[in-house]
Amino acid sequence: MNNEVNLLEFKPKFLTNLIAYSREENDGYFSFRFITPALSNETILNWTCVEIIKLLNGETTLKDIVDYFVTKYKAPREVVYNDVVSIIQNFLDLQLLTWEGTNPFIDKYKFELGYGFSAYLADYKDVSKIIGYFKKANIMDEEKRNSQYRYINPYVDVVNLVNAETLKSGFLTKAQFIFVLEKEDKIRGVFFSMNNMKINVNSLIAVIMDDDTNVEDKFLEYVISMIPQISKKSIKKFRLYLSDNDNIENTIFKEGHFVKGVTLEDELGYNQNVVEYNYCI
Repeated sequence: MNNEVNLLEFKPKFLTNLIAYSREENDGYFSFRFITPALSNETILNWTCVEIIKLLNGETTLKDIVDYFVTKYKAPREVVYNDVVSIIQNFLDLQLLTWEGTNPFIDKYKFELGYGFSAYLADYKDVSKIIGYFKKANIMDEEKRNSQYRYINPYVDVVNLVNAETLKSGFLTKAQFIFVLEKEDKIRGVFFSMNNMKINVNSLIAVIMDDDTNVEDKFLEYVISMIPQISKKSIKKFRLYLSDNDNIENTIFKEGHFVKGVTLEDELGYNQNVVEYNYCI
């Protein structure tokens, strides 16, 4: 999280369209049902949370909100500040907020790669842009996939790669990592992987990247170096799968980094074998 000054200038907006209904209960509490993959049941909020929801209009800063409650309740500023920040963080975790510009609550791990390209860690607000990029690359149609296609895990149903709810749900698990390659505010590449929750392995899901990036090696190097650092789970290796008809030298990955492992015979049916490659950290 960035410093307190940046937090105080943050102007989040509550996504009121995600409120299915709200109902006032006894003793100043309210029942809410939100349309979000993070919650399936009713949520009980106190009046302070409801007031904060009303103040989250995209124009009011966190400083304004803190000042409002300090004045209204004559409460210590530090206590109010900590409470407001905690509530905002909870709303972000539930994917109930949007914002313009940067979000000081979310570390994007942005890194300049040269030639005007930068890499950053995506969050739920980036989902629509990522899906748009995937669709542009025609990943749904194997015969029409353009040159942006670099790797798609053969076990993955590509329908889920262009499903907003699936991608948003993935961010809730803290096991999904999507890094974006960007230039001049346009997506030029996406690296998508997920941790296997049972073993210390990060499995590659998809890598889609434009041809003329000039920084693909730097992008991959940066992402592979960052994921073990930010993962909630210890990662010992990265893993990818290729059909035995594919040559890893024809992919964006090079043998020597990813070492050939076992061959899983007839894994995909129709006599299609799958070869496992591992990159040990």
